[in-house]
Amino acid sequence: MIFEVLPKLRSLILSLITGVVIGILLTINSRSTSYENNNPVSHNNWKLVSSFQSENDFIGEIGTKISNKFNSIEKGKFFIKFYGPNTLIPNSQIFNAVKAGKIEFALTTSKIWKGKSSAFELFNGSPFGPDILTLLSWFYDNEGKKIYESLYSRFNIHSLPCGITGIVGAGWFNKTIEKTSDLKGLKVATSGLVSEVYKKVGAKIVKVNLKNLINAFKLKQIDAVTFSIPLIDKNLDLSKYAKYYYMPGWNQQSGVIDLIINKQIWGKLGLKSQNVIESICLATNMEMLSFGEANQFNELKNKIIRGAEVKQFGPKVLRLFEKGWKSVAEENSKNNKDFEKILKSIANYKKDYLIWNDLSKVGKK
Repeated sequence: MIFEVLPKLRSLILSLITGVVIGILLTINSRSTSYENNNPVSHNNWKLVSSFQSENDFIGEIGTKISNKFNSIEKGKFFIKFYGPNTLIPNSQIFNAVKAGKIEFALTTSKIWKGKSSAFELFNGSPFGPDILTLLSWFYDNEGKKIYESLYSRFNIHSLPCGITGIVGAGWFNKTIEKTSDLKGLKVATSGLVSEVYKKVGAKIVKVNLKNLINAFKLKQIDAVTFSIPLIDKNLDLSKYAKYYYMPGWNQQSGVIDLIINKQIWGKLGLKSQNVIESICLATNMEMLSFGEANQFNELKNKIIRGAEVKQFGPKVLRLFEKGWKSVAEENSKNNKDFEKILKSIANYKKDYLIWNDLSKVGKK
């Protein structure tokens, strides 16, 4: 349960609740302002670019909300103007732009930056990785935050989690996967570490742009896509072309959105404004986590009503995926010490955390 107070989570939950309270006050204050994206100051004018489509009401509005909340409390001192994806610069250039100070802030996901370091992917949930409570408690109350900030700092970037998407589904499939041999030759639209696992189990990886997914299914260029959660993929209507929605989400048990900030700008903010941003992000984390958990199944039910079928991978198929992941993890660990360090850190933390978690639960069989 979200509010089950475990010793390892006390600090995290207290921080999140504090962030929520501050976020609510900021929201009320921001609603009373009329300027929003209109510039009220003559200096310290900064840009916040999001890589998420505004059409999606779960993640598309985060950037606007963050900038409005910040501007409402820092009015006359700083001003952040929001830009949608691929408007100011292409999404692929966001990292380098923030690094160089061409953009001051950006909302994105660390899994995009594998080209910089494969270790970045592990902060946004990895195959057979920790669930969101395990990830957040490791991050805030163990050594995750230190490793995360150190990795970004090498690229002249300060970053903090500023949104949670939670567990994803395994994806949309236009055919059933009953046995391991069904994965052989399966054409899957996916990327990153998940694509490496699918290669290990014999699938063929197809690179497809998000806007071309529907056509790819229509033209039989793909058999499956490992897209996100029901609340995010609802606008695509994938269930019309891929009937089967597979669970569990072995490919990503937790999803985190990053707010990346040029390091010089972060330093220029000063402690008070840094605390404001951290509180806004903590509030955003809690808001998205609770909203997502409360509404994912409602959206999934809507898809079932429209003809989708929810299926689960069998034990043998899941074991094959896990075997593939272990091989991928071993290879990446050999090639990247940060990747190895993060996996070991999470594994060490989980040893004690999961024991306590199991002991503390009621209703065990």
